[in-house]
Formats: sequence, C-alpha cells, structure tokens
Amino acid sequence: MHWPAPPACPCFLFDRLTHAPPGAQATAAVTSPVTCDAVPSKGVVYRWASGSTALGILTASTCGLTAGDTSIAILSSANPTGGPYTCEGGNDDAGAAVCTGSDNDLASAATVAFAQNKYYFIIVGAASASDDPFPIQLSLTATAGVPSPPPPPPPVSQSWLALGTSDLSSGQPSALEAGVSAGGNPVVVVSDTASSTPRARVLEWSGSAWAALGGALTNADAASLAVSGGSTYVAYVATDAGNRLRVSQLVSGSWQALSTTGLPDAAASGLTLRAAADGTLFLACSIIDSSSGEATSSLYKLAASGSTWQAQPALTFEVATPLRLAADGAPLLLGSDSGGNTCVMKLVGSAWQAAGPCTQFAFASSPFIAVAPSGAVLVSYTDVLSSESRVIQLGANSWSTVGGVLPTASDLSACQLVAHTDTKLAVGCLESSTTQPTVLLYDGSKWTATPSAGLPSQAAMLRLAATASGTLFTAYSDGSASGAAGADRYSVQL
Repeated sequence: MHWPAPPACPCFLFDRLTHAPPGAQATAAVTSPVTCDAVPSKGVVYRWASGSTALGILTASTCGLTAGDTSIAILSSANPTGGPYTCEGGNDDAGAAVCTGSDNDLASAATVAFAQNKYYFIIVGAASASDDPFPIQLSLTATAGVPSPPPPPPPVSQSWLALGTSDLSSGQPSALEAGVSAGGNPVVVVSDTASSTPRARVLEWSGSAWAALGGALTNADAASLAVSGGSTYVAYVATDAGNRLRVSQLVSGSWQALSTTGLPDAAASGLTLRAAADGTLFLACSIIDSSSGEATSSLYKLAASGSTWQAQPALTFEVATPLRLAADGAPLLLGSDSGGNTCVMKLVGSAWQAAGPCTQFAFASSPFIAVAPSGAVLVSYTDVLSSESRVIQLGANSWSTVGGVLPTASDLSACQLVAHTDTKLAVGCLESSTTQPTVLLYDGSKWTATPSAGLPSQAAMLRLAATASGTLFTAYSDGSASGAAGADRYSVQL
C-alpha cells in the first residue's frame, strides 16, 4: 500500500494514518523517545497494528516514492498510543541494489520482524534538518510467516600474509627482534652482514613496504629496540670497538649516539633495551670478562634526559629471557632469588624481589615474560619433566594457568608471548615435530592454533609482536631462503 503523508505537526506525533492530499510535505521536527538508528530529523509517524495472529516480516520503504533523501526508523509498543517503546531497526540510504527500478538511491527501506499484538510506529522523513521540504510517501509490506533466521556471516579467511616480497637480511641474521614503532607500525630489528660489514637496521612497515629508520648502523651487531612515546632508541655492540655497548636515538630521521658514560669498557652480548613511559632507559646484557671469557649478567639505567648510565643492583639472570618493564616502569627479569630459586624478579627501589611464587620455574625451559596493558605479568614456558607448555599469570602469592596446557602435537621451544590484553594472548613457538612454527591464540577461554598457511616451512629465530590496533606479526629466519629474515602478519586482528 502507498500512504501519502499525514498533516504535519509541531512535535513528535503518533499519527492515526489520517491521509493528507497526495504530495503533502512533512516539516515537523522529530524527537524519538528511544535511541534508534536512522531517526529522521523532520517527518511524520505512521502506526501499524500486527493483530492477534500475525507473525512475520514488516518492510517500510520510500523507494520510487520520493525524490528526497529519506530515513526510516521503526519503533514498537504494546500500547496503541505508544510507550514504552522498543527500537526495532531503521535505514538511511538503501542504495540502488535495494531500490531497484528507482533513480533515487537516497531513498530508504527498513525491514524488521514483527510479533503478535503489537503496534509498530514507522517514523519517516528527511534525513537532514537542512533539506528543503519534499513530498513524502511510504510503502508498507507485511509478510506473514515465521521469519527466516539471518544467514550466517561469511567465514573469515585465516592465514598468514607476507609483509613485503624481499628478504629483510643478507643471509641469516645474527640477531632479530620484532616490535612496534613510535608510529604504531610493525618493526623488525635485523642484525646481519652486508659487503663483509656487520650492520643493524630498524625496519618499519609502512603498510606497503619496509623502510630503514635512520638508515643502517654500520659495524653494529646484537641490536635491540626501545620506544617511549614518540622517541625511538636502539642499543647494539660496536664490532669495530671490541663489541662495546652503544646506544643511539632517532632524531630528525638520523641516529644520534647517546652518552656511554657509566657503561663498562668491555665486550657485551645478549642485549635487551627497554624504555619506561617517562623516557628512562634500561639496558640488560652480558658483560664478557676479557681475561676469563666469563659472562656476567648486568643491568644499566639511564635516567630521562640523563647523561650517565648507572649500574643496577647485581642479579644473576637469564639473558636469553628478554628484559621487560612492569606497569610502574620497574625492570622484570627471570633471575635467582637469595635462595637460588628461579623467579620473575622485580627491581623495587634498590633491591630485587620475587614478583610472585617461584616453584613453577624449577624445571622451566624457554621462559618468556610479557606484561599486559593492565599490568598483569604473564610467563610462557615448557616444563622439561612433563613436556607440557603453558602460560601462567603471576599474583603476589599465587599463580594460575591461563587456558590450560597449550594444545600442541610435540614439544615447544623458543616461545614468544604477546599480551595484547589480559584475555587476548598469542604464543609463537618452534615445534620439535615440524620445521614450521606454531602460533596459538587465546580468546579468553581457550587456546586455538592458527592455520599454518603462509608461515615459513623452515623457520628459526621466531619472533612475535602485535601492534596496539591488534595486528599480530612474526619475524623469522627462513631456512628455505638461505636463512634470510622475513615477516608475516596474521589476517585476523586480535
């Protein structure tokens, strides 16, 4: 049926379908009593009763009936004069695919399911209050019968997609790190050799290509990245200076060396650089004794805007487990407490304290620390006695397994843990039964392996990171490409 517009009114009105002459224009301002999509700025209201036995689909449309930009909102109520109301749905700009045979794709068509013994109030009018008045007519179609369920959403394509088409290193890198740039983009830090010269590069993904931030650092190895606010830093060892420690900051597109005052005059290895929110830098590494060759795990601090590095209290820690910072900016390392137990240790003031219970790490292999945005401290590891891999969350006096034992077919090693939120986690590991890496996601209740499609067939040095927007990506050394570094992103956001 086609209804011309009823007479205009100065307020929100539930009209009883009193017909006005054809071509009547609605100019009354509309204020909906409930929040609903596509409520017109000015227009009229029609009422339709479903009846005692009706059940089906109701479609209200201005397609082919108006030359203006309309919108439609449909409310329902058990009361014929209205209230309380329920928003059933609405539409603005149905488009040519819906308004077939009409040259006005700014017309509207709203479809909702209707139930018995209800009144439906169809608000129709101009989408914008600034539109000039135009004639409004409405088509209403009621189809009896049980509404069909909506079609299921199309399946989401889940795979790993290559970031770029070129290798990220010249042969197998000596060091590799994945992170996020100050601009929020994926970053891969690659240490390799080009033309017989060691170099380190911080490669940022622009969305279509990789670009080296600040250019290559020559005679550099073992590079590690830190980002704080808009500032970017990189630590490395200078191969032309006996592998001494160096730290640079990205300034106006170039790397500028920071002070090395306070850093040891000795070779170093196993670097991890981290930056606190206030710009304070922490550098964890092993210092190599030139006489004995023995390595001592060490931690150094450079205060924001400071010029002298300060050695932090001694702690024997696992350099292979990267340094992390707690929510308050305090360093977290996997080290030994006073009783010789392996614990997640936190630097509190001038003393190291266990950040939680330590017993679960007695037989832990490949532990990795992550800190969620909420401050929750999580650790992934493999128990060498049971060969089970898990992620735990540490409390002050207890710990709990997150999502149960990781579901894998064989032993895991070299795992990397990403905590996008407390309930959105990712773990990437090398698996003993295959040369292809395994990446698992936690959705708040269970762990699920991602499809392997797109991941390298022979991976080593697997690294895992995620941007703040939820882009999960890996960096790795690809054995099928002479060990060259590559990177993939997961096709589904965390």
